[in-house]
Amino acid sequence: MASRGFLFLLFSILTLFCSCEKGNDDYRYPSVVTDFVCLTTDAEGHFDELHTDRGGRYALHLTDELLAHTNHQIPTYRSDTVYRAIGVYEPVATTGGDTVAHLYSVGNVISVRPTPLRLGETIHQAPVYLQSCWLSGRYLNIVIEIKGLDMSRHSIGFVDTTPLLMRGQEITFYHEDLGDEEAYRQKLYASIPLNPLAQLLPAGSTLRFVINTCDEGMVEYEFKM
Repeated sequence: MASRGFLFLLFSILTLFCSCEKGNDDYRYPSVVTDFVCLTTDAEGHFDELHTDRGGRYALHLTDELLAHTNHQIPTYRSDTVYRAIGVYEPVATTGGDTVAHLYSVGNVISVRPTPLRLGETIHQAPVYLQSCWLSGRYLNIVIEIKGLDMSRHSIGFVDTTPLLMRGQEITFYHEDLGDEEAYRQKLYASIPLNPLAQLLPAGSTLRFVINTCDEGMVEYEFKM
C-alpha cells in the first residue's frame, strides 16, 4: 500500500543550529543542562523564551558559541510559535533576581500529533533501535536510532490505533524504509504533544505506545495518566 505521505522529519521540520566545541581542546561548556525543551518565538520570529517540562520559564540569551554557526546573525522562524527542541543551556541568575537561559546548542525534535488509522490501511513498522521512551510534562518523548543508507527514503509518523473499548489512547510508531540498506544508524528525537489529546486521556486512563524494535520485536509501553 502507498505511504501515508509522512516525511522523514529529522532535519526538515526545523533547520536549527548545533554548536560544537571550540578548536581549543581545553574548552568546556559551563555547568549546563541538556534536555527536551520548548522554545518560543516573538512577533518578529526570534527565539525569546525557553520553557522546561518542569514548569520553568526563562528569557533566552543566544550565546556567541551558538551564533557562530549563523555568522552571528539572529535566525528568524515563524512568529509566535512554540518549537520543541533538544536544548543545551545554562540557567543564569541576573542581578534583578530573574533567571536567563544561556543557550549553547539546540537540536531538532520531531513533534507531531498522531494521525487516525484509515480504514483498510496497513501500518508499516520497519524495526528501529529504541533507546528510551518516557513522559515529561505534556509530551511523550522518544529517542530511537534508524539504520539506513538513504534517510530521505524513510517515512515515519505516529498513528492512532486505539482499540474501541480502551480507556485512553494507543499510539503506534509508523516506519516505512522502502527497502533501504541498513548501512549506519541515525539518531532521531521525537515528542508527541499530549495537550491535543487531553479529553481522551483523563486522569486514571492509559497511554500506550507501540513500536517494532530491532532487539525485542514488537514492544508496548504503558503510562498511567
